[in-house]
Amino acid sequence: MGSLPGEPVVAGAPEFSRPVEVGRVPPEGRTLTLEATPSECQALAERFGLDGMDFLRATVLVRPLGGKRRGALYEAEATLAARVRQTCVVTLEPLTRTLTETVRQRFEEGAPGVAGGDVSEVDVDPESTLDPPEPIVAGCLDAGALVAEVLGLAIDPHPRAYGAVFEPPRADECDTGSAGEPASGPFAVLAGLARAAGSQKNGA
Repeated sequence: MGSLPGEPVVAGAPEFSRPVEVGRVPPEGRTLTLEATPSECQALAERFGLDGMDFLRATVLVRPLGGKRRGALYEAEATLAARVRQTCVVTLEPLTRTLTETVRQRFEEGAPGVAGGDVSEVDVDPESTLDPPEPIVAGCLDAGALVAEVLGLAIDPHPRAYGAVFEPPRADECDTGSAGEPASGPFAVLAGLARAAGSQKNGA
């Protein structure tokens, strides 16, 4: 869990944390190039239930949007690329996929979620296509945490190999024994126990 050179380290930071001190962002913005370490890739793979992750890279542009009633407003535009390894839920064969995503997220000092923050009517815009602002904590926004959240949303929770279709067995494919009882499997074992108990009772 590293941070950018010269940036503070956030206590209790997530698996991929890159805090950015907004006070050091120039008016024209600041472009960051982020790359997860092997240990961070492993931690993110465990977090998202992946077999593994070969790499995670991102470019994040952080720029100020000006002041509002409560505090300064910033925007982070992140473009990420990651190669993840999963298992097909149908064939159980290994899958490797490269994910690419782009997202824009606003951050605001005093946004809801920070002690003392309140909801302003300025923030409630039904026409807006952007999510509500995330809070700036201790003068920092976490570009790495944003990238990790976007990655998690991009991962297919039920990955399938190309063309893989689940087909349940047909009734005529089921292996049955006499009187329609299964010839094998757990139901066959239960049926055998039931027949044995009946035989002992009749013989008593």
